[in-house]
Amino acid sequence: MGSDRRLDPSDRVLLAMTCHRLALACGPPAEKGVEEAGAIKVPARLTAENQRGWYGAMAARAEFGLGCRHTSVELPADEQPTLSSRSLRTVVVLADAGCTAQAARLTEGTDLVARARQALADGDLVTASDAIQAALVSDQSIPQTFWNELPGLLKRYRDAKFPDLYAPSPGGAASADATRAAYYLLA
Repeated sequence: MGSDRRLDPSDRVLLAMTCHRLALACGPPAEKGVEEAGAIKVPARLTAENQRGWYGAMAARAEFGLGCRHTSVELPADEQPTLSSRSLRTVVVLADAGCTAQAARLTEGTDLVARARQALADGDLVTASDAIQAALVSDQSIPQTFWNELPGLLKRYRDAKFPDLYAPSPGGAASADATRAAYYLLA
């Protein structure tokens, strides 16, 4: 696949992201994909209409360390002091792409550790992980007691058949996103 010069441009970006993440040498189409990822226009403002393109562009920039492009993000005012799962995901995407100042600004006044605890109590592992990632980016203090309690809090998210994998909610089937979220928290 990496040697196919006729690869569709959108496939080159996905190929480049896969090869980068797995540290594979995938040839010129993957190299071209990195260039194309850098050229993807990040919408100037995140809106409901462009959110898919915004997330895609920001994820590509984050994957290749291409830095933060100027983009404006405002979260719904009615979410303060508790951010929704979607808003937490936005903050994490911003931080991953290097927009840490904007990510931290969006979390001001939010107790992100309390938000993570609430998400775990509500059965939402991925949101809990996003809340802790946001806390770390915004330099919020995370008490040692939270880290000490975390392995116990995550037990009910383990997959019954495959205990090294985690489900997004207690008793559910394991997923890649939930397993990544759990191991991020446990790292």
